[in-house]
Amino acid sequence: MISTRCIHTSDPPLHDNIRIAKDGHAVRCLGAWIGNSWKELTPWNPVLDKVRNTLARRNRGSPSLDAKGYIIQMFAGGMTQFLTKAQGMPMEIESALVKIIREFMWGSTAPPPLSLQHLYTPKNEGGLALLDIPTQNKAVSLTWLKAYLDLSPSCPTWAFVTDAIINHIHPDHDFILEKLNFCLTSWQPPT
Repeated sequence: MISTRCIHTSDPPLHDNIRIAKDGHAVRCLGAWIGNSWKELTPWNPVLDKVRNTLARRNRGSPSLDAKGYIIQMFAGGMTQFLTKAQGMPMEIESALVKIIREFMWGSTAPPPLSLQHLYTPKNEGGLALLDIPTQNKAVSLTWLKAYLDLSPSCPTWAFVTDAIINHIHPDHDFILEKLNFCLTSWQPPT
């Protein structure tokens, strides 16, 4: 396709101003990164750098622990959650982000006086209601699952495409129950 600039042999060539990404290169579209055979960590490295730099700048004012919680919510949460909703956050990035937050909260890499689990709890229970990135990411996944399982007319188009892909790669030997609900499958789909 790159050499002919045609999607199909009978189609006219694509206009020269349309960029065709090669395998291994991602293209940003509506804030998400898409492409074939590219590393899913690629778009996250600049985001982590931006979060690190922003938190370092905000730390110069010596904010209180309570203020640090708000700063994390605004900046670490604000800079990561759209991309997480658009394409998910890899575990390596989640771990790195939690580490950045922990170091920002306590100002060092030494073991903290309180665990992040304690800081995640609501203020009326003695915590700071700190942004819990792992739980937030699970909630994002659940919103995708909720949209996928929506059987109403407002079901998103991508759910039908997902069904077609699952039906295409689904092994023939699975049980009837698994065919009714893919969440009960025992087979490992290719990723």
